[in-house]
Amino acid sequence: MTPDEIEARIAALGRPTFDKFTDALRPSAVAELRVLQATWDATRPADALERRGLLATLERLQAESEAARYAEANRKSSLEMMRRLVGDRIAKNLSSPREEAPLVVARQWLAGDAWSLSLLGGKGNGKTFAAAWATLTSGWRPVVWLHSPTACARPLYGHQAQSDMDRAQQAPLFVLDEFGAELVSAPYMTWLEAVLGVRHARGLRSIITSNLGFADFEKRMGERLADRLKEGLQFVSAGPSFRSRKSA
Repeated sequence: MTPDEIEARIAALGRPTFDKFTDALRPSAVAELRVLQATWDATRPADALERRGLLATLERLQAESEAARYAEANRKSSLEMMRRLVGDRIAKNLSSPREEAPLVVARQWLAGDAWSLSLLGGKGNGKTFAAAWATLTSGWRPVVWLHSPTACARPLYGHQAQSDMDRAQQAPLFVLDEFGAELVSAPYMTWLEAVLGVRHARGLRSIITSNLGFADFEKRMGERLADRLKEGLQFVSAGPSFRSRKSA
């Protein structure tokens, strides 16, 4: 039965209700109605039982409908967020992704408890797409998504820089996209080490994408950060095939 059909059936059972709004204004109206309803329940137990069942079903259907509306609104909001972060080309395919290697690894990472996911390798292998899919699918909010070459060019000192660092350190999900494409900058690496160091200590989920291979990635990250990221899941793409490794 639909909610409208259930409401119609409840009304047809004829349990006493306020006939007019003005009835509710009389001081004795509520007490009188309770007596009438109790009498109806006692004299028509089968109808009363049916009514309770219908009310429970109606409440469940309304809750499911509300949850579905919320989920759809959240999905649209999340997709719009991803469009702003990664552009239409990637965002439009997030609802029906292809099972490419980086996506498979991202799915495994979401199902596990590793604090970080490093998606490495050549261009055009779906690393940013996999990171976007994981961001959308996880539901972890808020998310801080940084394009590394852009982030490197921002001021790294001052009130706004400190605010950006705090957000990056505390967000449930942090994504650093295209690490290694930026110009080498000691202040930026110091900033990044501070961010990832806190996230590592707290076990906060973090994703890094890079076109670098393992050796160049570890060299660019530096020994301390590289060791911490080895505690997470690391993956390097090589065309259609891939290899991954996880260090305990």
